[in-house]
Amino acid sequence: MSERMIDKVLLKKIGKKSWNLKRIDLLFIGLIVIISFLIRWQMMPIRTGDYNDFLSKWMEKIRINGGWNSLGIQISDYASPYMYIMCILSYITKNDLYALKLVSIFFDYCAAVIVFFILFEVTKNFRKSLFGG
Repeated sequence: MSERMIDKVLLKKIGKKSWNLKRIDLLFIGLIVIISFLIRWQMMPIRTGDYNDFLSKWMEKIRINGGWNSLGIQISDYASPYMYIMCILSYITKNDLYALKLVSIFFDYCAAVIVFFILFEVTKNFRKSLFGG
């Protein structure tokens, strides 16, 4: 019995010697990312207390004080890298709510990728004993 064409395509391994995934795994991950982003996109217009009480006012102060020039004054208690990002956003867009949420979403996905690779490495011996190879 010959292997079906779809099985050949979806079960082909992609990667290096130290790690590899099947195309079906990448397809599943891609679908999860797309679905999660669509759910988050539906929530973009929601203004949280943190945004109303702090972030919107900080963005306003950044704009009033000239973007990068605002870094010389105390505007918030957030870490400097986040303030740099806020300054960059002040030049790029006027829609602070969406811009700040997109930054958070971007870093959520970065953290997810890092956790994926950590778990992939930690479970290497388990996968070898379970699936062989």
